[in-house]
Amino acid sequence: MNFRTEFMQKFQRYKIWITLLTISMAGCAYFNTFYNAEQYYVKAEKIRLENAGESLPASAIDSYNKVIEKSNKVIAEYPDSKYHDPALLLIGKARFYKREYKTAEKIFKQLQQQGLPEYSHEANYWLALCKWKFGKIQPAIDDLLQILEGSEDKKEMSSVNLSLADIYLEINDDNKAFESLEEAAKLSSTDSERGQIYHRISNLAYERRDLDRALKAFKNVMKYSLSKTYIEEANLMTVRIYREMGELDKASDRIKIMLLDESFSSIHADLELELAKLYQEQDEWEQALTRLASITESYKKTKASAEAYFLFGEYELYHRWNLEDAKKYYGNVMRESRKLDEGPAADIKVKEITAY
Repeated sequence: MNFRTEFMQKFQRYKIWITLLTISMAGCAYFNTFYNAEQYYVKAEKIRLENAGESLPASAIDSYNKVIEKSNKVIAEYPDSKYHDPALLLIGKARFYKREYKTAEKIFKQLQQQGLPEYSHEANYWLALCKWKFGKIQPAIDDLLQILEGSEDKKEMSSVNLSLADIYLEINDDNKAFESLEEAAKLSSTDSERGQIYHRISNLAYERRDLDRALKAFKNVMKYSLSKTYIEEANLMTVRIYREMGELDKASDRIKIMLLDESFSSIHADLELELAKLYQEQDEWEQALTRLASITESYKKTKASAEAYFLFGEYELYHRWNLEDAKKYYGNVMRESRKLDEGPAADIKVKEITAY
């Protein structure tokens, strides 16, 4: 073999290697870009779900914008890649949650008409949600129920039930909303998702004074949630519901157990307050007042101490008719915490006593 032939063979092998390396690097590039878009979407969704029922935080909007930016890059630079349709779907979902419903609808229609079957199918779900946002309530419900009827995918069925619950809540059909939420929780694929759904059920049920449903849901939050905050709240709300349902012994026993457990130290002030209220409801005023005094000393400048002062004021006003002490206690409420719901009422009572 002469030098020229050997050189050409090596050159051809080198060329093939460079070509394969270039293809591999291009594949890695668009995969990494799409992966980044997915991660930003996961981050945005976590923030959105943690703030369900509230306006979308700026941090979530920023993450959705990055989803759109990264996904657009995949589509523009690698239009024939297998990530084209999933990137387009991510853009549509990000636009939807940013309330850019017209733009989102156009994207979902494009996927419905031109996308691969799995993305065309998912586009139908999002188009149903767009109908809802455009005020076409019944058509949206009909489309979602049709998807539910034809689905065997638990994850999809859970998502559809969550969306139906949102719509039913909007039109004040609480029974159907709770049915959909509970079904979504059962179908959920992870304990984390299930815990989040039960957290939502528990708070909605408590707000609507459906105490049996709320109690059951809070117990499920304790069972499934991975959030320390949710678990602590569920334990606190469980004793509160027991108290409100008149099951005072159950409430008292659970409170005393948690007060001895350092893992619940962050809610000890609230538990002490619940115990004081239990004594109050049983007309054990000496023990109730001792607890309230302990709260004002041990947990200064907290909502718990503010509420303790409010309850002191109520006692002095309605049980002893001691206007001077009542005024003093009511006056301390807003000094302890401006976050207490009863704060404005305390200020009004100070003014009324002063004017008496």
